[in-house]
Amino acid sequence: MDVENVINIVKDFFANVLKKPGDIIGACLNNGSWTVQIEVTEEDEYQRRHGRNELLGVYQVKLNENQEIVCYTRIMLRERGKIKGYLQDSEDP
Repeated sequence: MDVENVINIVKDFFANVLKKPGDIIGACLNNGSWTVQIEVTEEDEYQRRHGRNELLGVYQVKLNENQEIVCYTRIMLRERGKIKGYLQDSEDP
């Protein structure tokens, strides 16, 4: 499967299943499996009420050899307009 199809699978999953449309920021093929990173806007009522910048989450998504999503996890959180983010602890839920 080519990278364009993999990108579409991940974007569709985030937009339709998680209701978090986003932008792909990376995709790598390794031993027949794909790892993709997607950046999405994290909705937070507190942020909106207090006029804070939107939060952007970066998720890492793994697809198996059959191009099925087998794992996704948020790896970073940052404010829109800021370069630095907060790495997510892999032990957090």
